[in-house]
Formats: sequence, structure tokens, C-alpha cells
Amino acid sequence: MKIPENRIVDLPIAAYEYYQRFGFRELLKNSRYRSSRWLLTHYSRYKTRSNEELKSKFEYHTFKREGCVEISYHGSNKELPPRLSDYLGAYKKNNVCVFDINDGIVGGNHGFAYTPDGSLILETAGSTHSSHAKHILNTIDRRKIINTIYQKSRQGLESKVRIDHIFVLSGRRGGGYSHWLDETLPRIYLFKEYKKKTGTSPTLVFNRGLSEHQTQSLELLGVEPEEYIELPEEGIKADVVSIPELRLRSAFAGFETAQDELLWIRDTILRNIPDLKGHSYSSRVFISRRDSPHSRHITNEDELLSRLREYGFEPYILSDMNFTEQIKLMNQAEIVIGAHGAGLINTLWATDIDIVELLRSRGRPHYFVLANELGHRYEFILCEPVQDASVIGEPIGRNISAPVGRIVSVIDDLVTKHD
Repeated sequence: MKIPENRIVDLPIAAYEYYQRFGFRELLKNSRYRSSRWLLTHYSRYKTRSNEELKSKFEYHTFKREGCVEISYHGSNKELPPRLSDYLGAYKKNNVCVFDINDGIVGGNHGFAYTPDGSLILETAGSTHSSHAKHILNTIDRRKIINTIYQKSRQGLESKVRIDHIFVLSGRRGGGYSHWLDETLPRIYLFKEYKKKTGTSPTLVFNRGLSEHQTQSLELLGVEPEEYIELPEEGIKADVVSIPELRLRSAFAGFETAQDELLWIRDTILRNIPDLKGHSYSSRVFISRRDSPHSRHITNEDELLSRLREYGFEPYILSDMNFTEQIKLMNQAEIVIGAHGAGLINTLWATDIDIVELLRSRGRPHYFVLANELGHRYEFILCEPVQDASVIGEPIGRNISAPVGRIVSVIDDLVTKHD
């Protein structure tokens, strides 16, 4: 999928401006720029290898994808925020590669992979589009970089753990709930393709500390426990390190469609869920973020919910539900409404659904793109950001105030259609 040039460096630029205003020490403290802190150090300090460089130096396998994905909008808003409208159009499904690195290394807290000469493989760092970030961030005074902070990221260069062949799904991205589902699990599909094409059985490597939903999803996709390991603290050296391409899905660096993989994930997991229809959930779902009072919380949720209940909606706090419960909830839903957040990735489990996403003014394209990939109907409603006084140094409000009248009007139309 095309990456809008004006979106690639949004976060690095913001981080650099913050660095210029407040200095490096304050930048390190600000969780908003966590990923940029990583960029600031690694792109300034270490040799890197992009996909293009890997293709010129190592063997790789190509897996074909055919067809296009059409990204369109048919809702009631006259205009889309730029971060949504940037993605309108037809996108060719790009082929995917797996790189085989002889005598490669994987190590560190994030499970980065390195070539034999110690060059960082950007694919495991979560940024294949590095040239723009490098151009900006290399202007930072390198003497300001605190050398010891990320030294552990190169742990594993002297590792004594040796494995013949590994398939690397560790890295900086893919640990959170939504990115695990739409960035990591699609590469399980690629893993199975790779095994079939090459006749090999590499060991899957994940970051340390797999959660219950992660191990459950692997089991539901047919990955046996003996097929994978968590990265040991001392890292791994392997005769062959296979690096699958990351289909990056980022509001700041662009989206690459993974339609084939996402549909495979949905269909496979739904097929393997026991008692999929055995529940008593409402088909009209309101995703509550009461469990996240400082991020994308709807400050007037009580007022909104009282109106939504008139249409049969029930609130669900997804963090109170286990993985299979979330799948069952969303699989039977006919309408779901919620603020932008990881909970909406669960629309992956629906087959026929209307999605109403509550966005701040700038918007983010994650679930707009996902809805188009999965064939869902999508609507958005812009909300006013609300400053959280308890979050020191927050430049913009992360919570939102929902326009109840506008939401009720949209819901009224959807419910009429379903009834």
C-alpha cells in the first residue's frame, strides 16, 4: 500500500521538536515518544540493513500475492480526516519476502536480529521505511545520546545458545494486543508458506513473556508448543536466521495491506473456537474504556450510554474478558461503537458488521483500512479532545467528549436498517 509522504515522519519530527525544546533527558521521560527514543539512539549509533540491502547480500524467498484491495468510504460524513483520506484508492497486494541470513544473531530486550557483522536488520526493528527518519534524526548531536541505555539491545552478539534454523517473529513491534493480531499473526501464515516451499521446519522465535491471548491464538492457528520458543536472555546464534517481511500498519509510517493473511487468521480461528455461538451477548456492542481513564476515555460516557441503551446497546470492558470471549462477542455483533483503541481490532472476528469509530479530529486509519480489508461497513464520528490534567506535559488531550446527538442520529439510521 502506498505510504503518504507527509505521514512518514510525523512522529520523528514531533520527537525532534520536543528534544530541541526540552532536551534529551526530558525526551527520555516522555512516554508519548517511546518509539522515537528508540529511533534517536539506534539510527544514530548502529549500522543497519534495509530489505533492499538484504536482497543484495543474502538468499531470499518470494511469496506471491494477487489482486487489489479497494479502500473506500460510503458513510454519512462529507469529508474524511487527512489520515483517512490519504488511503482512499485501489492498492495492489504486494509480494512478501523471507530473508535467510546465514550465521545470524537475535538478541536483546526487543529481540532484534543482526547480520554476522553486527548490522541491525531493520525489519525486526519495526521500521522498513528508515531513510526519512535517518535524515532527520542524524542531525541530533550524537554526544547527547546516553550510550548505555540501549546497550542491551545488542545482547546476543556473543551468545552461546546455538540453533540450526530459526524463523524470527520477535522484534520491537507486535507485542501489544492489536499489533499482535494484525502484524505478528499474519507472519504465521507466511511461516506455513515458507515451510511448505522450502521443506524445512525452522523454530519460531518470539519475544520473552508471551501472554495468554498470544499462546491461545497460536494454538488456534495450529502452531504446536514444540514449534516455538521465547527468546532466551542471552540471545541466539543460528546457522540460518529467517526474517519474514513485516506488513507495517502504522498511522505514522503507513499501512501495507495484509488482506489474505487477515482473512486466513479469522477463518482459521473461528473454525477452531469451541462453542462459538454459545453465549448471551448483545448484538449491539459499546466498547467501554472505563479501564483506561487517561487515554481515549469518553468523558461523557454515562450520558452517551444512557442514549445507546435505548437502542439495545450494552457496554463491554474488553480487558475484563478473555481472548475467546472477545472473539465470541464480536463474531455475533451486528453493530459496534467505540473510541479508537485496541478493542476495535476484535472486529477481525466479525463477518457482517457495522463499525462506528469515535475519533479525535485528526483521526487514525487503522480500523478504516481494516474494515475495508474485511468487507465491513465503516462510519466515523469526530470528537473533541479533552485535556487530562493528571498527565503532566501532555501536549494534546488524549480523552474525548462524544457528540451524543450526532452519534444517536447515526445509530438511529443503522438500527432502522437492521430492524
